[in-house]
Amino acid sequence: MWTKDIVSEFIKTLNSQDWELLGARYMAENLVVETPGDGTLVGRRNFLDLFFVPMHSGVEEYFRDIHAMAIDDPWLLLDITVEYRCVRDHPGFPIQPLTVGNTLWAQYFFLYRIEDDMIASLKAVRYGTRLAKTEH
Repeated sequence: MWTKDIVSEFIKTLNSQDWELLGARYMAENLVVETPGDGTLVGRRNFLDLFFVPMHSGVEEYFRDIHAMAIDDPWLLLDITVEYRCVRDHPGFPIQPLTVGNTLWAQYFFLYRIEDDMIASLKAVRYGTRLAKTEH
């Protein structure tokens, strides 16, 4: 069962931008991911190779403010702000095109199903965004 401490370690790993470590440590091999507008991907490798790694080409992702967290085994719900920092133009970024120096903040509900201490499924719903020009 996941705890607040495990969630904190998960977020630290995600914020490190080490996608392979994130996948190996936290994602089940048969992971099922449903995201707004992108449909469903099955398999950790498919999620990383077809969505997650290309999405981050030139864009750093950071989980920031946790507005709410509920852990009810096997479920983890996060209501969280995600910060996307564009360090290389990314015209195909899934939310909207980004250029160097843009920072996009998005609010999400993430619903994770945990099996054997790994994320077996993830459903994501985005409910707000704010774009700003920032200096890095």
